[in-house]
Amino acid sequence: YSNSDLPFRAAQVLEKGIKDGVVEPSRVHWTAVADSWYAAEELENSLLAYEIAGEVSDDGKIDLRRGYILVDLERWPDALKALQDALGKGGLTERETGEAYLLRGMTQFNLGNFDNASADWVKAGRYDRTRDVARQWMNHLREERQRKAP
Repeated sequence: YSNSDLPFRAAQVLEKGIKDGVVEPSRVHWTAVADSWYAAEELENSLLAYEIAGEVSDDGKIDLRRGYILVDLERWPDALKALQDALGKGGLTERETGEAYLLRGMTQFNLGNFDNASADWVKAGRYDRTRDVARQWMNHLREERQRKAP
């Protein structure tokens, strides 16, 4: 179904297959369900499937995907947990690690945890692909702190 441009139906069929015991409930299959729900713009269903896939995954790649979606939805506490899971599990590429720190910094900032945000952006700044954006966020944080200073 997913090749036929019907991601909604693909997600339904594959998820039913897993729940009925016809399809193995593996990381690969749950990720396929999540990807299909995401392609169908069914973000809540996608998040649930990514969460299940992440629970059986040895690395943090799926948790990072969840983190991206949760940041987009501005669900900061959930995003923080997903990104902490991603970084805690590891197995991320250098680019993914930098992005995880960058996103976690953004999440911490939006939760008002400025010191934690700063620490994450310092870490993100160690990676070529996230260095410039991390600097921009650090500048924004500096301005925000000055604005809130008495």
